[in-house]
Amino acid sequence: MNKKRSLFQNKKKRPLMLRLILWLFSTTFILISGIVVFAYYQLNASLATYDGELAVAHLSAPVTIQRDTLGVPTLEAQTPLDLVYSLGFIHAQERFFQMDMLRRSAAGELSELVGKSTLDYDMKLRPHRFRHRAQTLLQQLPPQDLELLERYTLGVNDGLQQLGSKPFEYWLLSLDPATQFESQRPALWQPEDTILTVYAMYLSLQDSSVEREKVLQQAFNNLPAQLFNFLVPQGTAFDAPIDDTQLSLPTIPPLSQSFANTQETVSMSQEWGLANRKHGSNNMIIAGARSYNGKAVLAGDMHLSLGVPNIWYKAVIDYPTDSFEQVVGVTLPGAPFMVAGSNGHIAWAFTNSYGDYSDVFELTLDRQNPSRYQYEGQWHEFVTHEETIRIKGQPARNITVKESLFGPVLEQTADKAWSFMWVAHAPQAVNMHIKEMIHAQNVEQAIEVANRSAMPAQNMLVGDSNGNIGWTIIGPLPQQSLLAANPFANLLHKDGELKWLEPQHYPKVINPPQGALWTANSRVVGGSELAKIGDGGYALGTRAKQIRDNLLRMSQANEEDLLKVQLDSRSELYLRWRDQLISLLKEKDFSANPLRRTFRDHIANWNGHADADQVGYTLIRQYRTQLSRLLLADWSKQLSADAKHSLVYYSNQYEYSLWLLVKEQPSGFLPEGFSDYNSVFLRAVDLAIEKLPGDKKDFSDYRWGQFNQLNIRHPFTQGLPILAKYLDYPRHEMPGDYNVPRVQGPSFGASQRIVVSPGAESEGIFHMPGGQSGHPLSPYYRAGFDAWLNGTPLPLMPRQTQHQLTLLPNTTGTP
Repeated sequence: MNKKRSLFQNKKKRPLMLRLILWLFSTTFILISGIVVFAYYQLNASLATYDGELAVAHLSAPVTIQRDTLGVPTLEAQTPLDLVYSLGFIHAQERFFQMDMLRRSAAGELSELVGKSTLDYDMKLRPHRFRHRAQTLLQQLPPQDLELLERYTLGVNDGLQQLGSKPFEYWLLSLDPATQFESQRPALWQPEDTILTVYAMYLSLQDSSVEREKVLQQAFNNLPAQLFNFLVPQGTAFDAPIDDTQLSLPTIPPLSQSFANTQETVSMSQEWGLANRKHGSNNMIIAGARSYNGKAVLAGDMHLSLGVPNIWYKAVIDYPTDSFEQVVGVTLPGAPFMVAGSNGHIAWAFTNSYGDYSDVFELTLDRQNPSRYQYEGQWHEFVTHEETIRIKGQPARNITVKESLFGPVLEQTADKAWSFMWVAHAPQAVNMHIKEMIHAQNVEQAIEVANRSAMPAQNMLVGDSNGNIGWTIIGPLPQQSLLAANPFANLLHKDGELKWLEPQHYPKVINPPQGALWTANSRVVGGSELAKIGDGGYALGTRAKQIRDNLLRMSQANEEDLLKVQLDSRSELYLRWRDQLISLLKEKDFSANPLRRTFRDHIANWNGHADADQVGYTLIRQYRTQLSRLLLADWSKQLSADAKHSLVYYSNQYEYSLWLLVKEQPSGFLPEGFSDYNSVFLRAVDLAIEKLPGDKKDFSDYRWGQFNQLNIRHPFTQGLPILAKYLDYPRHEMPGDYNVPRVQGPSFGASQRIVVSPGAESEGIFHMPGGQSGHPLSPYYRAGFDAWLNGTPLPLMPRQTQHQLTLLPNTTGTP
């Protein structure tokens, strides 16, 4: 008894501070544990429903959604409206935040969700007024298309509301202390948001600023024609158009004296933007005469910025009709149609066309009355619109948008304004006709659908199960003036209203004699057909040439043969630069810089590929970059005093000008401060070495993969790097580059790969650089990534069914 009383008395005598610390510790532990449990519960509750039955409104009959081992859904519906409803349902369940970001990025409404960090972007986008344009276009849609969008919208919102908790991204957005942890909830989807999703692709695939067109217009007007044509050539020796047309390429113009050159250099971290603008996408097709089965075989890989989740969502759709049974391919979350794929009769794929789809108009302002502008001698009044940008945690910002006859004013000085006329601003920019592609039975029918469809204009390749193949442009084509005084201001219009090419006049090629077709963002055709498309900044033709050469060697080719072409990392572009360097670097040059010897040894050992383990590729690429700065950088100011970038930004074919200078070495183009071209070349070698990081003791550290490391990130991890381990994809040293068929940069590359022969889909191959789900707890968050990474063939068609969800019509009348 005394012992117990003693223990009790000792306990009472414990210091107050110790008891307080213990209380705080236990309370904190309980609080943190509760937060963790709550967070995990909410995170888990926001997962998509994969199994069981759900009663939902707005269905006329049951829909089954089977998911295979990679999470790819097969949707079985009885009607088209039930199909688009169920597609909207699963898009929302697995990708709603991605859809929200797409619509907001197009409308300039990101700041409402994210805060002031995106205000500059929203202010840049608002002059396009895409929210207003989407609302206007929605009212003009045919009743059947409007019904389609409305049913898709119902599916999206029902899918969102069926989640046990809001998507996890909105919980993370609520953790921002700058906004007093203001709760964020997703805004419901609206029919107009699907149109905004298409506008987001316009912004991704076409130029939305005045910079390039303005500078080229000024250069064309101010420079001697021979000099302009040399600095901004239309092509190179690498051109590989499908009609085999050849361009007349310019010679070096005579210059009486050398010009001053800043000898500006570029670091490795800056080099990505210099090598070439990030043109992407390849597609290729062989006719039945070249294939193993007598059917066409198509391969397509659309190259886009890579992020988490991936932009596309693969799906298989299946419902009974007279014209098709099953379609497999990729969809864009936010839109109710198949973007590219195969329906058993045809297979189709796209690359960006880079035609001429915009013009810039220089307007003279009235200094006494800033609401007026003059164009071609006539005075006009600007139309103004007030736009309100809502900002999370801050007062809204109001801006005034000016519009001329031609479009919004995107740049302005005291006495000049530049107005932007763009296909995307026209009512003809978007329609729903692409939904009919899944019904096409042959190449001719598919091309007819394509020429009526409105979306960002693309090169479409299509083949059918009878072995036929074809190419055309899908998307609206403005008429081009062949008599325009300036080739960079040649869209036909009447008072700013564009004139359009009729579908029957679209360029097309069907069953060419070579039995193969290919496109890779470079010039596809020539002559009058090219004049219908125009030149909006074609890519260098190196990818197209390598693809063409591979295809024309094929006989009895199958799906894996075309996959090998997609994964081709050979760099024909740099072969001649390797030879030039080996010829340049002699024993006598090594004493001035001993590292030149090591440089030459690695170049001599290069295997000819942009492979991750190749040091030689890194060095040759860096040399060409530095040399282009030395020989061409100063010429951007010769183009225009307003030029903000190097010449290579404005001329995607600058390889022609650069190589011609190297070969012919004209004295008038020799940079100031150099006695001859060899000294320029050696300086470029030294700069390439200087700009390499580290102590340069061991060049083996400069393998290409070190500079081409995969960096696929979730949009949240830049602000919350602690989440990178859970949300970002693993980093890997990658083969490929922008000018080889295997296009690959750290955050840019193949957003999908499909290889398919229509009617033989079971033999098809598919890759995607990420999983179906945008949720990190889903088993399908990274599913399929390793196959994309390593080029391992994965079947196009679904594998073993792992989950089945049935959506049932709600007959009770309750939501």
